[in-house]
Amino acid sequence: ASVDGTMPTKMREVIYSQLESGLIKVLASCEALGEGFDIPAISCVLLCRPTKSKSKAWQQIGRGLRIFPGKYDCLILDQAGLIKQFGFIEDVKTFTLGQSKHSLPSEAPTKICPNCSAITYNFNKVCGCCGYQFSVSQLSTTTNTTFKLLRCTADKVKEYQHYHKLLTEAYHRGLKPNWADKQYQIHYGYWPPYKWMHGAIFGSQPTVADKIAYQKYLLRLMREDGQCIGWVDHHMMMIFGDRV
Repeated sequence: ASVDGTMPTKMREVIYSQLESGLIKVLASCEALGEGFDIPAISCVLLCRPTKSKSKAWQQIGRGLRIFPGKYDCLILDQAGLIKQFGFIEDVKTFTLGQSKHSLPSEAPTKICPNCSAITYNFNKVCGCCGYQFSVSQLSTTTNTTFKLLRCTADKVKEYQHYHKLLTEAYHRGLKPNWADKQYQIHYGYWPPYKWMHGAIFGSQPTVADKIAYQKYLLRLMREDGQCIGWVDHHMMMIFGDRV
């Protein structure tokens, strides 16, 4: 669904209510949602509109930063390069009166983790989200491409690593991948993010042999469980990001 400034207030309120109840999953707008829009349950913000205003960018991101029961993070999908332009919203900066724009603190260069696509500072040797270790050449690599922002707590890193161990165990024991999902849900009380499957079993640089072996594993489960080939393709995409 979408809203814009020409819509009557009552019509907008109906749409907002449907979003809050879950009837609407995605709501798009150019300007109407930037300020004064408050639905704390929102846990994902997709940024598609470039701006030169840091305050406007923070207002847009802030739509997903409200506290809500059962909500532990917010995924920012930045297709406009605003995080690259303005830095992380949670990085506190100190300003004083009389500062010129030339004396303002500059942003630390950033890079993207090739394993989980999280953005991190250029000087970090290890990804704070998935534990990926950057090579020497990667420590000084910056990027100008679009990216997603995924800042993780230490607890989330442990959960991420635990989920990878569960997926690996399911594979070696010949169990269905959703066995790992269920074990995670039993342990933590909620389901793991599906994107955490990427690189879980074979790491960030799987071989062709790894892909073939995993496909055979999925094909066997497909026949046993009466699944279709699309089920195999889906799980290949989740683990490797492509098909064999």
